[in-house]
Amino acid sequence: MIDDRIKIKFGAAVIQTLTEFARTGIPDPANMDAKWFEHIQDKTVREAVCDTFYGARWHYKIGLALLVEKKEQYAHVRAQVIDYASICETLLVEMIIHGIGKAKLSKQQYQFMDFQQTKPLNWKKAIRKTAEKQTFAWYIDVAKEEGIIDAKLSTDLEGMRTLRNTVHITERAKKSNAYSLKVSDDAFKIMQRTINQTKSWFNKNK
Repeated sequence: MIDDRIKIKFGAAVIQTLTEFARTGIPDPANMDAKWFEHIQDKTVREAVCDTFYGARWHYKIGLALLVEKKEQYAHVRAQVIDYASICETLLVEMIIHGIGKAKLSKQQYQFMDFQQTKPLNWKKAIRKTAEKQTFAWYIDVAKEEGIIDAKLSTDLEGMRTLRNTVHITERAKKSNAYSLKVSDDAFKIMQRTINQTKSWFNKNK
C-alpha cells in the first residue's frame, strides 16, 4: 500500500513537471488575439485559431519533453503540420472574405470556382458560406493573385497543402513523407510568414 502511494505521488510529480515544461513559452490563447490574430474579424474563428495554435505548440513541447522519435515523432510532427496548415488556410479565407466584403479584390480567380474560370461564383450574398466551400488550393491561388501573399509564400503553402494531404491514409501510402523535426520547424515558419503577410495586407485594406 505504501509503495502504491509513493508511485502515485511520483507519477503525479512527473506529470506536473511535464505539464509545466510544456506550457512554458506557449502564449495563452486568451492573449493571442492582439499579438498574432487580431486581423481575423470573426471572434469565433479567431478564438478557434488561437486554440489550434496553442494545441500545435503543446504537441511540439510535449514531443521535446518526451524525446519522441521514429513513429512517435512522426505522429507528433504530423499533428503539428496539420494544425499549422489549418491556421494558414483559415487566415487566407478570412482575408478573402474581408476583401470581398470591402470590395478590395480586383483580379479574376476569386470570381470563379474552378481554375479554368468557367464556373462563376455569386458573391452578392452569403459571402462567408460561399468562401468556406472553396479549397485550400483555391485560397492560395486567389491570395497570390490579389497580393495578399507573395509568390514564394504561395509556393511554400502549396507544399504544405500537399504534405497535409497525408492526413488521408491513401495519400500517405503513396508519398512516404517523413515528418521530421525540420518539417515541423519549416511549417511553423511558413505559418509565421502567413500571419505577417496577411496582417500587412489587412492593415492596408481595412
